[in-house]
Formats: sequence, C-alpha cells, structure tokens
Amino acid sequence: MPLSQSIKFGNYEARRRDLLKRGRKWFVQRVKKWNSRITIPEIDAGRVKFKFPEEKEFYFGTTRLRFTKPLFHGIEFSKVGWVFATIVERKNEKLIHSSDLNGPKIIEDYAE
Repeated sequence: MPLSQSIKFGNYEARRRDLLKRGRKWFVQRVKKWNSRITIPEIDAGRVKFKFPEEKEFYFGTTRLRFTKPLFHGIEFSKVGWVFATIVERKNEKLIHSSDLNGPKIIEDYAE
C-alpha cells in the first residue's frame, strides 16, 4: 500500500509505524497458516461451475464483471476480516460495490 505508507501523521507517526509493524507480523503469520492448509478447489459439476471470483474478470456480451483481490475491512492489517469489491463495466458506465470497507478513505490506496 504505497500511497497510505507515504502519508505522514505528525505526532501519531511513531505509534502508527509500531501498529503497522505488529499488524504486518500478525498478517504474515496468518498467511503462513492459510498456506499450510488444503485449499478448497473450484468445482466443475457439469452444467454448473463453482469459481472463486477474487482477482478475476468475466465478460457477458459487452459487460465486463471484475472482482478485486481481498481488501482489509478496516485499517491496514485489520483483524476484522476481508471483503472484495465487484466492478461492473459497460460502455462509459461503471458500478463499484463492496459490502463494507469502513469507508475507502481509511486506506488511501483503496480510494485511489
């Protein structure tokens, strides 16, 4: 998250850096744990296919349907959980939907 990391917060900067360092450490451990487990495969059940949409895009005629990578629910390295956004594009129109990011300005990179 280069944009949010470049912003300075004055007197809060040292505390913020400490929280981010601890959050990153927790997150790296969480990722190691996830990667050590068996993953649930996408399923092709004949006429029905079950897919995980994160970081994928699909086309339906001239409509493009995109899904973001998992996004932190709250601030960087938040333990609250993750969500992903859905983007629907057609011609000059775009609809972006996410279940709840606690507002995109919490993480400047998401707003950008």
